Amino acid sequence: PEGRVVCWSRGAEELLKWTAEEMLGRPLLEIVDNPDLAAALGDAISAGPRYSDRIEFDVRTKAGEPVPLMLFLRTIDHEGVVAGRVGFGLDIRQRREAEEARAEATHLLRYRNRQQEAVVHLGERALRGADLDNLLKDGAVTVASALGVKVSSIYELTPDARTAVLRASTGWSRGALGSRHPVEESSWFDFMLRSSEPLQSDTHDEDRFRTDDVVRTAGLERGIAVRLEGREGVVGFLTAMADTEHQFSAEDLRFLQSVANVLAAALDRARVSEEIEHRALHDPLTGLPNRTLLLDRLAHALARIEGRPEQVAVLFVDLDRFKRINDTLGQHNGDQVLIEVGRRLRGGMRAAETIARLGGDEFTVLCEDIVDPDEALRVSDRLTRLLAAPIRAGDHDVVLTASIGIAMGGAGDEPDRLLGDADVAMYRAKTLGRGRVLQFDQEMRSSRMARMEIEEALHRALPGGEFRLHYQPQIELKTGRCRSAEVLLRWEHPEWGLVPNTQFVEVAEDSGLIADIGAWVIDQACADLALLRRHHPQFSISVNVSPLQVAETDLLRIIGENLRAHDIPPDALVLEMTESRLLEDLAGAARILAPVRALGVRVAIDDFGTGYSTLSYLTQLTVDEVKIDRTFTSGLGTEPGASAVIAGIVAMAEALGLRIVAEGVESEAQAATLRDVGCHAGQGYLWSAAYPISELNGWLRTRERDGVISRTGRSEF
Repeated sequence: PEGRVVCWSRGAEELLKWTAEEMLGRPLLEIVDNPDLAAALGDAISAGPRYSDRIEFDVRTKAGEPVPLMLFLRTIDHEGVVAGRVGFGLDIRQRREAEEARAEATHLLRYRNRQQEAVVHLGERALRGADLDNLLKDGAVTVASALGVKVSSIYELTPDARTAVLRASTGWSRGALGSRHPVEESSWFDFMLRSSEPLQSDTHDEDRFRTDDVVRTAGLERGIAVRLEGREGVVGFLTAMADTEHQFSAEDLRFLQSVANVLAAALDRARVSEEIEHRALHDPLTGLPNRTLLLDRLAHALARIEGRPEQVAVLFVDLDRFKRINDTLGQHNGDQVLIEVGRRLRGGMRAAETIARLGGDEFTVLCEDIVDPDEALRVSDRLTRLLAAPIRAGDHDVVLTASIGIAMGGAGDEPDRLLGDADVAMYRAKTLGRGRVLQFDQEMRSSRMARMEIEEALHRALPGGEFRLHYQPQIELKTGRCRSAEVLLRWEHPEWGLVPNTQFVEVAEDSGLIADIGAWVIDQACADLALLRRHHPQFSISVNVSPLQVAETDLLRIIGENLRAHDIPPDALVLEMTESRLLEDLAGAARILAPVRALGVRVAIDDFGTGYSTLSYLTQLTVDEVKIDRTFTSGLGTEPGASAVIAGIVAMAEALGLRIVAEGVESEAQAATLRDVGCHAGQGYLWSAAYPISELNGWLRTRERDGVISRTGRSEF
C-alpha cells in the first residue's frame, strides 16, 4: 500500500537521474511533484486486483526539475491477491509543449481577432461620420481594453505644432481633458515629432526625453506611443501606459498604429470640414466673419431678446474713397490696408460685439443686449477712433475716414431688414459729406420702401416697353446749326406717369438692372440715329453711360454690333460719363474707354467742373469733349466771376484739343457770353426742350426750312 519501488529500470535512471540503488525500497510518491496527483496515484496503487489505468503526472528529477510522465499501471495478481503494481512511464514533454503551444496560439489568435474587430468597429463608426469627441473617447477605451492597460490617451496637435491638446483619455481625471501641453524641447511630444518610429518607454530608465511628473506620480511603469499621421503631417499622438511591468509586443504596436490610423483619418476629415465651414463663414482676406455668419449671429441675438426690453444694434461701416487707394497704390497695398482695418476693428471689439466684413471696403458691427440706445453711437465713436491713426501701405501713410449707418432692432425684426436699414443709413451719411454717422429713422424707412417699390417696377419696365428716348438738340454757337443731340432716358410708368431720372437711375444701378437698360438705350438710340441720318447725314448723338454699366457689360461688343447693324459711322456716337463717377475709378475708366475710342467712338465728360477738375486728371483720360455743368452756366450774368471760371475751363479744354458744350443755356445773354469765350456748342431751353425722335425730326426740318438764325443761334419765327 505504500507503493515502494521494487524495480527501477535503466530508462528511469536516465530520465529522472535517480539510480536504482537510490529508489529501490523508496515510496514512489516521494518524487511526485503535484500533491493532488500524488494522492490520486496513491489511490491507484491501493486499488483492488482488477485495477489498471493511465495516469498523467509530473515527477521530480534528482535535481528537482519536473518531468511530465504518462504512467501505465498494471496489477500483479497472485491467486486473486494483489502482489504489486507494474508501471511503465512515457516521457510526454514534447506532447505537453505542443499542447501548450497550441493553447497559446489559440489564445493569441483570439486576442488578435478581438483587436482587429475593435479596429474594424472603430473604422466603421468613423466612416459613418460619428461625432469626433465620442469617436476619440471610444478609441481610448478600445486601446485600454484591448491591451489591458490602465491609461490610454489621445492628443491632438495644434496646426502650428506648438501645443498638444488632450482630446480623450481613460485613466486620467475628467478635468484633465482639454489640457494643453507645450511641445518643448526634451518633451516626449518633441521626441515623437522628430522620430517616425513607434515609442516604447520604461519610466524608470528613460533618458531620451523628460518623463512627466504626473506619469511617475500615477505609478505608470511602461508605455507605448504612435503618431497620428494626417495627409499634411502629424495631427496627434496615441498612447497606452501600464502600471505594471507590462510587456508590449510587436503585435500590440501594430494594433495601436491601426487605431491611430483610423483616428488620424477622422481628425483629418474634421479639420477639412472645419476649414470648409470656416471659409464658408469667414472673409478670406481679413479672417473676419462674413455676411452669412453675421446674419446667423444677428438672428440668434434677436431670438435671445424675445420678451425682453433689450435691443441689438447693427453698424454698417464703409471706408470713404477707398477706391482711390487701390487706384494710386495698387490692389496689394489696398488689401494690406483692409487687413489692418480688420485687425484694428477686431481688437477693439468687446465680448457682446461682432465685427464682420461684407466685401470690398464694407464692414459691419453687431452689438447685442443694448439697453441704452446711445450705446450704438458710443460704439461708432470708438470705431472712428480705431481708424484715426494712419495706416502704412507700402511707402505711404494712409489716413481713413468712414461713413457709418446705424439700425436698431428688437425681437421680431428680420436680420436682412436690419442690415439693409443700416446700409441705407450709411449711404445717406456718405451723401451728406462722408465721415458721418447717421441712425436709420422713419423717413429713411419710407424712402427705402419707395426704392423697393421702384426696383420691383423697374424689373417690369424694360420687357413692358415703358422706357422712351427723348433728344435735346445741341446748337453750334457760331452758326446756329443743330448737328447733334443728347439722348435722355424717360420712364413712363402706366400708373405713376413720367418718373424722374433722379428717382430710378440710382436704383437701377444698385439693382444691376442698369446693364440691360443701358444696352437697350444704345440699341434704340442707334436705330433712331439711323433714321435721322437719312435726312441729316452729319447728325450725331450723345448717350449717357453709367460706370456700372461699363464695368458689368461687354460695352465694346454692344457698341460695335449696333454700329454695324444700323450702318452708323463710329464718330457719330458720343458716350458721356459724369466727371464725379469717372474720378471714383479713374484707372478703371481709362482702361475701358481707351478701346472705345480706338473703335472710333467719341467720349465726353459730363457735368465738367463739379468734380474738382484738374489738368493732371484730364491727361490720364483720352476724351474728345467736355460738357460744362449747368451750375456754371446759370451763374452767367448774375454771379461775379462766373464768366471767368467758364473762360478758364474753355482755355484748359482747348489746350487739350477738346470740344466744349455748355448745358442749361436759358437766355440769349448766356449764349452770347459762351460764344464769346470760345464755347463750341450749347443746349438748353433757350432753343428747345427734349423731344421724342418723331418730333425732333420735324423740329429739325422746320428749323432748316423756316428758321432765321439770330446772332446767338436762336431760331426766330
